[in-house]
Amino acid sequence: DYHGNYIPQIATQIFTRYSKEDEIVLDLFLGAGTTAIEAVRMKRRCIGVELKPELVEYVRGKISSDLLDSRIHIIQGNSAAPETVEQISDVLQTMPAGPSASAASLPSPGSSLAHLLILHPPYADIIKFSDHPDDLSNATTTEAFLAGFETVARNGYQLLAPGRFAALIIGDKYANGELVPLGFWCMERMNRAGFKTKAIIVKN
Repeated sequence: DYHGNYIPQIATQIFTRYSKEDEIVLDLFLGAGTTAIEAVRMKRRCIGVELKPELVEYVRGKISSDLLDSRIHIIQGNSAAPETVEQISDVLQTMPAGPSASAASLPSPGSSLAHLLILHPPYADIIKFSDHPDDLSNATTTEAFLAGFETVARNGYQLLAPGRFAALIIGDKYANGELVPLGFWCMERMNRAGFKTKAIIVKN
């Protein structure tokens, strides 16, 4: 019922491979809430950030009230903004590592970090999601889109525990009869932020 969400089977595969029960999944482009809904189903905790206030309320309405603001936190804000990063950090302080977290995932004393990062940005201007100037679907050029995405990726890198995984969920686009390889370009921007590419998974 929302144009642009990703299918839950992708979340199932990513969560199963790269996280454990009770670990914290951070989604910086929450959208219609696939990550949050599947986190509930798969017994993960979740922090999701969404720019559009109406979508935040929409997703909150899909989550059981006994889980909201305890295991599932939904933040309205711009994932590129320092104040949003601060909000996420504040929420992480209330969410201890959990019994299943491995030693490699444990944050340093006095801090808490996510165990899995999900990045599902707009596919540049293929779908206009809002009129908000901070919405990456309104970026005036591909370079502006990539620069905005890189800022979010850098924020995610700082919020993710060392040695843990990030998943980029994205499609390419065509413009003026040519392929625009957004996936590869976004992976390159993530590598600039400090990530290392481990695998490419193609959904047919």
